[in-house]
Amino acid sequence: MFTKIRNRVESDEGFTLIELLVVILIIGILAAIAIPSFLNQRVKGQDACAKSMARTMQTAMETYYLDTETYASATTTLLNQIENQVPTGGACGSTTAVTVGVAGAGACASAAPGADNYCVGVTSSSTNSFQINRSAAGVISRTCVVPGGNNRGGCMVGNTW
Repeated sequence: MFTKIRNRVESDEGFTLIELLVVILIIGILAAIAIPSFLNQRVKGQDACAKSMARTMQTAMETYYLDTETYASATTTLLNQIENQVPTGGACGSTTAVTVGVAGAGACASAAPGADNYCVGVTSSSTNSFQINRSAAGVISRTCVVPGGNNRGGCMVGNTW
């Protein structure tokens, strides 16, 4: 019995340097594939929050219209009174900006909404902007703006969402 133990201690079994390098190479390849996928998830989460906020603002605008029969004097403060999830400051992160106005060049202009049209917009912490526009004819459109034109996050090709 003691000879078996002595043989194990004296043997040179283990991993070779080549085997260890192959394992490290495989782990490196898997990390190179996985890490870029995880990095984009933060931007997608910030954009999802901004889109959700824009839809909440749209619902509040329609509720405001039912009460007043106009969109003209709606502000974020009034929308907050209807739906307390609509922020008067930032939401979904400290840098999120919300706007209520009329449709502008890819974003909501700061002018007051019209009697029968409006634009609600949210800029996410990732700096992507999401807008919901209602035209005077009642057509709803959803647009987004990605700084630099790089379609990433929650903005699809063609600047829609």
